[in-house]
Formats: sequence, structure tokens, C-alpha cells
Amino acid sequence: MEKLNFKPFNKINIFHVYDYYDEPILYSFTTEIGSLFVANFIDYEEKDDTDVWAYLPVSYEELSKLEHKQISLLDLYRNLISEVIYIEKQGESKDVFYAESSKAINPQWLPDKDYYVSYKESLAIDDTTIYDNTYTENRYGLDFSIQPLHDKHEVSVDLLADILLKIQNLLVALTQPKDTKKLLKEYINNKATQLQFVGTYAGSFGTRLLSNGVSSLINDDEALPYEKLVELFQETQSGENIDADFIVKKYGWLVLDHMSKLSKSFKGVETGKITAKIPKPGNKIKIVKSTFTSKSIGTFINKVGELPPNVDEETFEIPGTLTRYDSKSESFSFTTKTNDKKDEIYNGVVKTNAKKFTIPSDGIATIKEIKTSDNLRRVEDKYEYELLSLETNKKAYLE
Repeated sequence: MEKLNFKPFNKINIFHVYDYYDEPILYSFTTEIGSLFVANFIDYEEKDDTDVWAYLPVSYEELSKLEHKQISLLDLYRNLISEVIYIEKQGESKDVFYAESSKAINPQWLPDKDYYVSYKESLAIDDTTIYDNTYTENRYGLDFSIQPLHDKHEVSVDLLADILLKIQNLLVALTQPKDTKKLLKEYINNKATQLQFVGTYAGSFGTRLLSNGVSSLINDDEALPYEKLVELFQETQSGENIDADFIVKKYGWLVLDHMSKLSKSFKGVETGKITAKIPKPGNKIKIVKSTFTSKSIGTFINKVGELPPNVDEETFEIPGTLTRYDSKSESFSFTTKTNDKKDEIYNGVVKTNAKKFTIPSDGIATIKEIKTSDNLRRVEDKYEYELLSLETNKKAYLE
């Protein structure tokens, strides 16, 4: 066995208890990031007064089979989703973790071949829904779980609904061209990326989603938004080490804007996990997944937000009246007046060669508008105006 210098999990939530002797000795649990394990008390070392535990990584399908007595506990040991089993030795002074190959585990620690978990049928999980739907209907699947920051057993409806809506918008943004400024109806109505809530699972607060539409199986572009969604969460875990310019070029500002909105909802979340399930020909499925922390996502957004803002300039002619001019600060106020619009006032800096103006002066002003936008829309757009010229010999009012 290989001794570990870290704990493979820090916080757990017990899912189901199968055997009990003064305390649970065989049970399933989820970690802080939604991973699922079966904990099995396997030995007591009297010499060192040490309890020995095995932690078996499992899928929800396998756990469902275990709880429905379709497989034995020994079958679970022999057909794990990972080749590594965690072994913990709990002593009086400290606990030590080890990693052991599932093929090399001490035979004395293995259960009897005819040992089956005894669990009330009505409480046993049925985790086949999403896999059956994904395979038989060829729909895209998303598993999304969060661990709330404060209350570990409850989450507000508002928070969960807000997060799911923003994940939906983020997925749509990933389908659009990178230079688009807002979500477009034609992409919002694409059934391949319209998400349907189909249930929950035991992964902190785990939510299962399926696409409203059916996968074509051979169109990689159709599946790309799901892969990029998980990939984006993976990118956020790089924190301060990200290349912000590369991220913008890769995803575009629309996607990052919606990721920024999602990050604001994560203020009440500590950690989470996202998994995309993409149907493939031959009843196969491609799985891509990522864990995340709200802190890392916040750092990611702040890093991207440090890039220079977007600046747009527009020059236009408009009739009206110069109502103010300050020669010291070279500032001005210009009021427009049309038959069908309310007065509009432009305040800014004079950039003309003229140094004197008659106040008030009617005429046609040439004004440059400078719009500075925060790329992530965290603050309102800033508008600045420059008076480039004023022709007072022209009619100041539109007919």
C-alpha cells in the first residue's frame, strides 16, 4: 500500500447505512464534491488499537445494484469504477490513509462471496433513469451538485433555481458566435441545449438535467457546448495562473459575462461538481466532468476582469443649443431639441479651435461619443462627449 500525505476527502455526508455495530460499519456516503463511496469496516489491529476501513469508489448504478441485491459486496470490490481503494487506519493518536490497488487488497479483508447488503427496498436508490434516458433516447445529460457554504442539509429554492437558470444561459451562450452581444432567440430555442429537470441524486445537492432534444450522435458540433461547459469549469480552477487574453479569445465575452453572473450566485456555495454525458453511436456515452470551488471561480472572473475595458467611439451631427461653455475647464453643455423627442443634454469637453462662444447659440453640433464598457457588465457603461464643431449659421431645429 502507498501511504498518502493527504486526506482523499475532508467532509462527508452519510447517504445510506447498511450495517451497524455501536456505530455504522458499512455505509455509503458522498464527499464535499459529490463523489460517491462505500465505507466498509474491514479489520481491527489489536496490537496498535487501530480500526481499518476500506473506502470503495462507486457509481450510482453499482450502488443501486448493491442495494437491490443484484450484486454482492464482494462483486463490488472486484468491479470498481477505479482501480484504487482508499484504506484508512484509525488510531488513537492519528488517522493514516493509504492507496491500494483493488487487485492487490489483502484477501483477509474481503467479505464472504455470499454477503449481500440488506436494505429496505423502498429506500434503495434507483439510479437508472438518466442512463436509460440517455442511452435509449440519445439525450445529452448534465449532473450538477453543490455544497452550500453554511447549511449542509438545506438549500434555498431561490438559490438553486437561480443557479440552474444561469447554467442554462451559459450553455446557450456557448453555442453562439463569440462576437454576439446577447443571447439570441434562435439559439435559445435550440432543443439540443434546452435543459429539462429530471430528478435529483445524492451528491450534496445533486440535480439531474437532460436535453429537451435528441442527439444526432454523429454531430460533434452539437455536443461541443456540453464539453466546453465542463471545460470552462476546469479552466476556473487555474485561479491566478490563467492567461486572460487566451480565455477571452477561446470563449468570447458573452460566455464570460454569463459565467460572471453565475459566479455571483456561487457566493452561497463552497464547492461543487459538474458532469456532462454525451451519447455516442453504439449505445456508448462520453463523460466529461470537473469539480470546482466558488473561490476559484471568483478568482478566475476577477483575473479576466482585469483586462482593459472595451471602448467604442461614434461621431454624429445633431441640432440644438449650446447652453453652457466654461473657458477654464473647456467644458460644455449642449441641448438637443426636436419635434418628436424630449430635450437631451450632452455634457463634455470642447475640442474645437474656437475659444469663444455666444451663450446660448443655436446650431448644428458635431459631437464624438466615447463609450467605455466593462466587458463583464459589472458596472454601467460610461459615456463621455467631445464637442468637435458648432455651426451656428445652420437651422438648429429639425422640421
